[in-house]
This record gives sequence, C-alpha cells and structure tokens, in this order.
Amino acid sequence: MTSFARSPAIPLLLVAALAACSSPRRVPEASPLAFHVALIPTEIHDTSVSTATPSEPVYAGAPSGPDDDMRLELSTDAVSRALCDELGAAFVRATLLELPDDPAALAALGPVEVERYWQERAREAGADLLVRTRLLLDPSVDGGRNEKFWLNLPLFLLGGPMCYFVGDRSYALGARLQAEVFDVSEGHEVLDDYALLAIPLHVEFDEADLRFLDRASGAGVYALSLLVPSGLLARETASIEGELEERVPRELGRELAAQVLAERAQFEQNLTLGAFALESRSAKVERGPGGRVSVRVPVQELSRVGALHRYELCSGSTLLASSDFSAAPASAGRRVIEAELELPDGVEYLGVRVTDGGANVRSYTLRIASRSE
Repeated sequence: MTSFARSPAIPLLLVAALAACSSPRRVPEASPLAFHVALIPTEIHDTSVSTATPSEPVYAGAPSGPDDDMRLELSTDAVSRALCDELGAAFVRATLLELPDDPAALAALGPVEVERYWQERAREAGADLLVRTRLLLDPSVDGGRNEKFWLNLPLFLLGGPMCYFVGDRSYALGARLQAEVFDVSEGHEVLDDYALLAIPLHVEFDEADLRFLDRASGAGVYALSLLVPSGLLARETASIEGELEERVPRELGRELAAQVLAERAQFEQNLTLGAFALESRSAKVERGPGGRVSVRVPVQELSRVGALHRYELCSGSTLLASSDFSAAPASAGRRVIEAELELPDGVEYLGVRVTDGGANVRSYTLRIASRSE
C-alpha cells in the first residue's frame, strides 16, 4: 500500500482545500453605508426569447414545472428577496417593496407614473435610497466536467464518499444583473436626475462548480456511487436546477453588495445631491439608561457654496429634534450634530436629514447601538 493511501489526512486536507476554493465570494468586511435602501422587485428578462424589450418591466412568476432540458426558473419574488438579504451587508437597512395586488394596474401606468409609484412606496417605508434592478437571463444550463474531475480517480480508491466533496462538474449559464440607485430623500419628477451613479452597477454569473452532494438526489444514485466515481453520476438532475436557482441570486447579490461598498465615495460624497457628507464611520448613536439616546454625528462641508443650513432627527415619521447649523465658520468645514433624545427600547434606527444652503436635502439612517455594543 502506498504512503498516500496509508495517510488519509492528506486527501482529507485536499478535499477541504477544494471546498474552500469553491465557496462563494464573501462581501468585504466594512461598515455598512448609512442609508435605508428600498428595493423595487427585480425585473427578469429571458434573453433566449423575443418578448418584451428590456426597457419594459417584466416580473417573472413562480416556476411552471419540470422540463426535459436543464433550465433555470427564477421568479421575481425569489430573486428580489435574495438580493435584498445580501444588500443588508452593504447598507444599514434594506427593505423589499411589494408589487401591487393587481400587477396589471402597474403595467398600465406610464414610465413617469411608475417612478412616482415606487418613490411613494419607498418613502412610506422610510427609505433614503431606491434601487431598481434588472436581470438579463439566458436560462439554459450547459454542464460538463472540469479540471477537478480527475481527482475522482485517486479519491475513489479511498472510498466512494471521498469524491462527494469535489466540485468536479461545471455548469454554465448567462446571468447579468443591472442595478440603478436613486436618492429619494424627497419626491422627484425625473428620477434619473437623482441617480447616485452615472453608470449603473453590473454584475454577472456565468458558471458554477457543483459537487456530487449538490447534484444528487435519491438513495439509488448514492448506492451506485460506491461502485462508480461520483463525477460520472448525477450529471443532469432537478437538484442541479434547484441548486443553481438558489445560488445564482445569492452570488449576484453578494457581488452587487461588494460593488456598492467599492463605490462608497459616490454614495457618501456626491456633490450633485448635496455639498456635504455625513461621516457615518465617526458617528455615534448610543442608547443609555432611562431610554436616553446620545447622538453625535459629524457632517463635512464639501463646498462653501452649499454651506450647511439645517438638520432634523426623526424616528419614522416622528420629528424628534431639529435645528439650524451655526452661522459661524466651521472648523475645517466640519460640523457636529449633537443631541440627547428619548426613544423607546424597541426603536432600532435613527433618521437624519441634512439640508445645505442650496436647499439640497439628503436623508440617512443610523443604527442605534445598544448598551452592550
């Protein structure tokens, strides 16, 4: 017997390394942006058929049922919820807006009315930003073995289950997500004029490596894997479609959250929206005894032309405090909002609205730190 076969730790470490390499990308660790973002349900356009043009909203329903070919059946609801969950890592708060009970009523509206509808829903939710996403999807799935397939042979000699953890088959598809972000601190007639980014964010998903554990279902194929290397089994199954239907939205959401954090400056220091920047990473909103909340939020003037004018602190639609900024020159252009507020224990977020001398308004959302944090 070879030393390789006598040392099971070696292949086990190899399998663990392969599993780590194939794990989904994590969102870079960073403090979330100080905004409450509202997500419009994601439009899904099937690029393999000629139906509506990409400019027309299309909201896909639940999967219709099994098909002979491997195809993804992504619904607007499932994709939207996955994206909203992942955006929660990039923003202080993320809320998924709901389609109306009668989608036909929304479809009958013109573009301006549709924008106004979603702005109203976002403000009702207390959001600072509105995100519109569109997924262009070719749902056909093409699978084949990859370079890790050949690891099945030495691992199979150690026992069939050793092959289960190798992502030995790759499945290709085409998915491209576009995201536009708008400031909705106030209502706007033309939403595009308040876009935070000149070019929408784009992320793509083109391939996934799946293990036998991801592909297989049923006791029969597992029993067969004791006799045949698992890389040769479960090549086209409903489990593959299910795994991809869950993985694609999640990974697109993670990539989108990572891009948002990479564009942090565009969100926080955007002169087209206001001549100031709230310094969220230096802000402190801490709950003390007796329901008291201490607030200290620095705000940096980005231009003397639009010097800071006024701030408001609120919880939901309730105004808690407001004041004009001092007319005296700021130290290095930096002013500080300070307040002591009374808030019930169940309140988790504090809203901050800042207005500059040019009447530009931006709203922010900060999480209230508990006593234990």
